[in-house]
Amino acid sequence: MAPRKKLLKKRFYNKKREAERKRYQKMKNDPQTREELRSKERLKYLKKKENGTRKLVNNITPREHRDAKNKWKELCTKYRNKKKVLVNITNSTT
Repeated sequence: MAPRKKLLKKRFYNKKREAERKRYQKMKNDPQTREELRSKERLKYLKKKENGTRKLVNNITPREHRDAKNKWKELCTKYRNKKKVLVNITNSTT
């Protein structure tokens, strides 16, 4: 794939992602649609739990639990570092 084509594709997906964020933000700001969204998410979670695609902590092996905890830990530290960088950037510009 040509570099220009990759760049256009990336730009397209970024635009699409930004539109999705705005749409969800709009939905979250309206109390009625937020409740509908929450109930839909809850139903999805319950369906996954029923099918067995979503495992509960008390139903997994100790090894799987340990792996999941390590993954959570990595994601948390990554999130915290991103947050720190954002705060540092906003503080340095003002």
